[in-house]
Formats: sequence, C-alpha cells, structure tokens
Amino acid sequence: MSGTTPTEYHWIATLQWAQGRDTITSTGDGTVNVTTKRQAVYKDVIAHARIQMQVPPGAIAAVLFFSLEPNDMG
Repeated sequence: MSGTTPTEYHWIATLQWAQGRDTITSTGDGTVNVTTKRQAVYKDVIAHARIQMQVPPGAIAAVLFFSLEPNDMG
C-alpha cells in the first residue's frame, strides 16, 4: 500500500502489564490512516496504545488482543 491513498482503519488493543504489586489490563481503540505494511502499523498502534493506556515507560506489556479492520462500513 506504500505510495497509495491512505485507508482509514479502526484498531482495538488490550494490553496487560505489572505496576507495582498490581496487574493492570486496559483496552483502547482509535483510527489510523494506513499507507504502509501491516507490521509497521501494528508497531505504531501498540506504541500509541501504550501512551493512551498510560503504560509506564520501560514496562513490559503483553498484547492480549489486537484487531485492525477497515473503518468504512459502506
């Protein structure tokens, strides 16, 4: 898709990480305009999800769920 018109995708991700003595699980979602390969989008989305979910820097977060689908329902 590189070099083509961007396509808007909706993503949902659930992450889990340790914070002190607690285990935190959080789900976030959003949209992303895709013009690149799936792996690059995955890495970008997970980086954004970590910020959105306030995962502490350096914390190891497990991806429990990930979905990336076209946002256009038409």
